[in-house]
Amino acid sequence: LPRVISSAERVEATLDPDRWDFHDELFRAAPGATRVQVTEIGTGATRVVVSLVDPLAPEAAAQLGRVVGVGPGPGWSGWLTDVVRVERFNADGAMPTGPFSIRIYAPGTDRLTLFRIPPGALDPAAWTTVAAVREGSTSYFSATLPSVNADFVGAADVLECAVNNGAPVCDADPARATCTEQEGAAPVCACRGDAGYADHPGSAPGSTCVRKSHTYAGHPRAQYLRVHHQDRLMFGWRVAEIRMFGTEDCSGGVTAYSGAVCASELYPDGAPAGVYEPSAGCFVKVRGTYPAAGSNVLPPMMFDEQSAPEPFTAWWSECLNCS
Repeated sequence: LPRVISSAERVEATLDPDRWDFHDELFRAAPGATRVQVTEIGTGATRVVVSLVDPLAPEAAAQLGRVVGVGPGPGWSGWLTDVVRVERFNADGAMPTGPFSIRIYAPGTDRLTLFRIPPGALDPAAWTTVAAVREGSTSYFSATLPSVNADFVGAADVLECAVNNGAPVCDADPARATCTEQEGAAPVCACRGDAGYADHPGSAPGSTCVRKSHTYAGHPRAQYLRVHHQDRLMFGWRVAEIRMFGTEDCSGGVTAYSGAVCASELYPDGAPAGVYEPSAGCFVKVRGTYPAAGSNVLPPMMFDEQSAPEPFTAWWSECLNCS
């Protein structure tokens, strides 16, 4: 005969396949307990038993004959519903296969995934998931269980990207990195190359994003590079060549110091005295040049792209004992 026995620790309902829809919601006699409504029991069954037990209660192991822990593991919330045990039998005592549908009340969450835990499956790797669809903006969710004769308990995927862009797994700034949610797993992070960011050397992908070294090429503001000695130079500076590269491995030298590299508008009316302009918009200023005869020691010698060893050209500093 159909019957429902309810207490604060457990509810157990035996449903008649001919009159199962007479039952409304099943729930334990406890405040805030999970509510379950059976909406379809399938075919071939002569008896269906539905039991609900709080998985976090001290008596859960005694009621269920097993322990399901506090949640499914990393990437998921703790358990949000009671354990819903569904057992379905036919006249021969066998367990018919086929779908079984329920509505489940789970307040406090806008998403829910049901975990199917087969008998004897203690390893979470053996558990499977069933999607539960939220009914509008309510706290009710509908789910069709592909097969029963197992325990079902609900949890929610943790949305890591919703808080600080998934930091510390992802870079905290969404302008620097993208954060893509993965159900029940850490998010996938990637530095935004389209915005000029790349992974910091030695960091996990997308966790620490820094500006690419060539991101500032063509930047409207002037860029400055200052080279200065920190130790005494007994014979002054001898600078043979200054070369610029467009790649981090210094391959493919940039010749003629094109405007793509030297795009400064520092001196729109022309370089003043003491400032050398190797190409349009690129300027080099030195503190002084050695007063030697000839032109092989002047600043232009740093940009003559010399490849032959002779005659050797280089800029010489004015100071011979530079401190």
